[in-house]
Amino acid sequence: MERIIYLTFAIVMMLLFISPDVRGENTSAVKSNPGGIYLSPEDFANDSLSVSVDFTKREKLYFDNFLIRPYITITKNGKEIKYRKDEIFAVKNRKGEVYRLFQGNAYRIAERGMICIYSRQENGWVYSPYNKQRKYAKLGQKTVFYFSARLDSPVYQLTQENLLMVMAKESNQVFQNLDQHIKSAIDLTAYDQQAGKFHVNVLLEELTRSRNL
Repeated sequence: MERIIYLTFAIVMMLLFISPDVRGENTSAVKSNPGGIYLSPEDFANDSLSVSVDFTKREKLYFDNFLIRPYITITKNGKEIKYRKDEIFAVKNRKGEVYRLFQGNAYRIAERGMICIYSRQENGWVYSPYNKQRKYAKLGQKTVFYFSARLDSPVYQLTQENLLMVMAKESNQVFQNLDQHIKSAIDLTAYDQQAGKFHVNVLLEELTRSRNL
């Protein structure tokens, strides 16, 4: 009995130390997730990194100090290369998240649809989902949503007023004379789980289809 227990323990320990490749685990996600920078909206739209960074080869992209420096540093082959922030359209980190750079700020690209939607973590009043009164709010970090009409358009906070202002400037008929539809939307930043998109993009798609009928 003791021999069986010993053999079982030995087999379990051996399996724990076998490499992931031998065990048949999928490591391709780690190996094939390069980061880097997009120098133009076209590069991002084509999913073509202008400068790629292979994190598995100890190449580095210094993006954490973005706010305090006017450039982003990339290390490849032991050499540091600096790119000015105003020359970069977007940055892709090791998690696969893409941040658009606009007027000195970084906006995570959350969705590309009829409009581009971004998100940022900012300090401010965080309200309870059960009570929206100010006295129940607490100071902390919250997610704030932004948008742009196109990839290369200016970025604005996603509010009814800003969306109507941008639509009024657009030549596309889909973005004009839609005041009643936008003003009736309770929360433009809400996510439609069934459609797998933000509510505002679902709304604009429906309006586009109705105009094309």
